Order: sequence, then structure tokens, then C-alpha cells
Amino acid sequence: MGNTKNNTKSVLALTVSDALTKYSKTKTKSNSALDSVTNSALEQGMLHTDWISPKSAFSTCTPDMWADMRRTVILSFPVGIQNMLVTDTKKLKRTEVASEKKTEKTTANKRYWQQQIGAKINDVKSAIKKATGAVDEKPENTKTLLENINEHLDKIRAMVSDADEKAIEQLPDSIRNYFLPSAE
Repeated sequence: MGNTKNNTKSVLALTVSDALTKYSKTKTKSNSALDSVTNSALEQGMLHTDWISPKSAFSTCTPDMWADMRRTVILSFPVGIQNMLVTDTKKLKRTEVASEKKTEKTTANKRYWQQQIGAKINDVKSAIKKATGAVDEKPENTKTLLENINEHLDKIRAMVSDADEKAIEQLPDSIRNYFLPSAE
């Protein structure tokens, strides 16, 4: 097969090739680590819904377990990031966009790392969901078709009655005649 690395570098710039190699190795380690977490969670009988915030309707996670998950993810970050996350946001430099390295103590960088906490937990949830073939169930609709239609008609009726004359003039006659009382 020959020296694949040399063949790759004859097409890709050396810096791109090295960066791609580093990324691929890191991604492989990351996938392996995610598989490990997923398998451990499944062995403990955890469901994907155990990895959803307890504030959500689909969650089976307790507030204490959620706090533990978040704390565990935070402790995996470098100490400087951990310190940023516990720093009062008012004491951080206000910025709208996270910096490239995301290590400077700014509001945007703190927001980025807070999002990363949720992203890591969501990665595990998604992996467990995929491994188990689970499907999120939609909340059961207890209303009849007629009740749903009437509810929507009431909303439309309210919209039409609150609309100004110019907007009402733009409505098709069928809608205007149905929702507005005739002036006869």
C-alpha cells in the first residue's frame, strides 16, 4: 500500500495534514470516551431521559443528579475555565463574541463554557438514545378533533377582531364573512 502519510502530504499542505491527523486522533479518543460513558450509564440502568434537565417534561433526572452531572463536566475543564464559571458574571469583561481560545475571563467565554456543559451532557443523552433505539414520546393530546378546531377558530376570531381595518380589507371574503358579523 505504500507510505500513505507521504502520499497525503503530496496533496495536502503539511500543516493541514498534521492538523487533520491531530483532529482525527482526538475525535477517535473522544468517540471512545463517549462510548465508555454510554456503556457505563447503560450498565447502571440509566435512560436517555436521565440526561435531560429536570425542568423538562420528558426528564427522569433528579435535581441532585443533574447538579452532579454538571459538576462532573465542569471538573473536566481546565482550572482556569472552572474559575471563570464560578466568577460572578458582573465581574467579567463584557463581550458579545467568545475569543478564539475561550480562556480569557469574559462574559461571552463564560457563556460558551456554560453551553459546553449542556453539550457534553446532551452528547451522552443522544448516544444512549441511539444505543437503545428510544424515541421521545409526544405528550398525549387529550382533546378531540372538534375541540382542537374550535380552539384554533377562537384564536383566529380573536386575531380578526383585534385587527385594524386595513388588515381586515386584505382578508379573503370567505374569511372576512366567516369571522366578522355582517353589518346587515
